Amino acid sequence: MEATTKQQVKKANHSAKFKVEVNLKPSPIATSSAERARKQWHLNYKWDSVSLGTSSTSTRELLANTKYMVVDVETHDWKEQTSHSNGQIRGRIVEIAWKTFDVKGNCLDSKQYLLKPHGYNEITKKATSVHGITTKCAINHGSDAKSVFDEFTSILKLIPKDGFVVAYRMLDEDSIIMCNLSQEQKVVWDNAPKCDASSKALWTHLPPEASKKYKKWNSWRKKLGFKHAELHSIVCTTPNYCYDFVHMANADVDMTWDIFAYYKSHASYAELKWEPYRHKKPYNSVRVQHRINGKT
Repeated sequence: MEATTKQQVKKANHSAKFKVEVNLKPSPIATSSAERARKQWHLNYKWDSVSLGTSSTSTRELLANTKYMVVDVETHDWKEQTSHSNGQIRGRIVEIAWKTFDVKGNCLDSKQYLLKPHGYNEITKKATSVHGITTKCAINHGSDAKSVFDEFTSILKLIPKDGFVVAYRMLDEDSIIMCNLSQEQKVVWDNAPKCDASSKALWTHLPPEASKKYKKWNSWRKKLGFKHAELHSIVCTTPNYCYDFVHMANADVDMTWDIFAYYKSHASYAELKWEPYRHKKPYNSVRVQHRINGKT
């Protein structure tokens, strides 16, 4: 009887010790493929820092030649909508990148910023699984959002009326950017001429293989349209680093520029120009003011 009791105590002690050892082991940190890709991106690239001083004379002279600006943003929530958003995407910008080009297509300036949280508390897991940026990363490494938007809109003012600010899926980018800017900055963004590099109206200028792909799609896929990297591979057949870093703002900007450069050599200015109210009422000053104020 006594021997049996000793064996039970010994077994219980061993079990308790095992449990402690197991509990002391660090729990594995689950990361998405996007987070792993973002870490890989960090090996060769880094976010820019906002310069609080004034830019040099040479930089100002260079940017004065700006004809085109390509922009891409990543947000804290994946296509967040609210009951008061009228179907518009209301996500807060986590990362923004842009590049400016002169009339000949020479790159004049390139910026990629990570922003500190503004207007939100946490980047959702769904959004992190897309762009690989966590809340902790944004807090520790982000720049002040207002300073970045001030720089962004100062360059927007340089775009001439026969130039463009270009984005892929401009309807989404436009909705997000309008949600993030101040009232004064919204006016600047709203006045800039825009081009949507994903526009279905421009597909008539694509090579024949694009049409072959389109015919194989179902109705849902046709409504969605070409994915960013998919369209890029059609108009730019050379291997590109961007495909490894999709949904990282600077890589998306590079793909968008290549697509726009292709269309620019095939389409007219009127075909390239994007209008948010093209199929609605005339784009008058009252509608502009409602748009800036977030009304319909």
